[in-house]
Amino acid sequence: MSRLTADHIAFIEHWKNLRRTGEIAPTSERFLDNPDPQFSPNILILDVFPDDIVIRLQATEIVERWGMDLTGQSLFKVPLTMHKADMMTNVSRLLEHPCGLVSANSVVTSSGRKRVVETTGLPLGVPNGKPRRLVNYSWLMEPLDSGEHSETVTSYEVQQWADIGADVPDALPLRPMTHRAD
Repeated sequence: MSRLTADHIAFIEHWKNLRRTGEIAPTSERFLDNPDPQFSPNILILDVFPDDIVIRLQATEIVERWGMDLTGQSLFKVPLTMHKADMMTNVSRLLEHPCGLVSANSVVTSSGRKRVVETTGLPLGVPNGKPRRLVNYSWLMEPLDSGEHSETVTSYEVQQWADIGADVPDALPLRPMTHRAD
């Protein structure tokens, strides 16, 4: 897999069109006030704190994919193995050097089937004093069966920064959702 699907390209364009002149990212309010029904079921909005990432909005398709609604809870309660320090590093780099993060992950479902999930993470503007925020658009390339959910990320097919107008970090993004020996 070497490129984003048309859905992700369209999502990035939707996000870019919500920016005002001189903004590197649209505000959270502008993003939420201008939903696109094509993307809305597959959105996560995340508040970023120094030691945690809290899910502020978990859309319906992601609730179904994970088998639970974690709105208001830590991202690290997601039923997928995740190396917290690596995830925090990626998110911090994305927000400090405003850019996007594009991923395509191979996953195994609760019934043992292999599927691909593509995710694009982008920053959102927030008022001073509020937690930093980002939006993820995450699309499962093939549907799950009823009651089936994602269980394990087996590999990253793609994990790369996306330039949104401020270049990209020098360091490559980490791969926090695959097994690693600590």
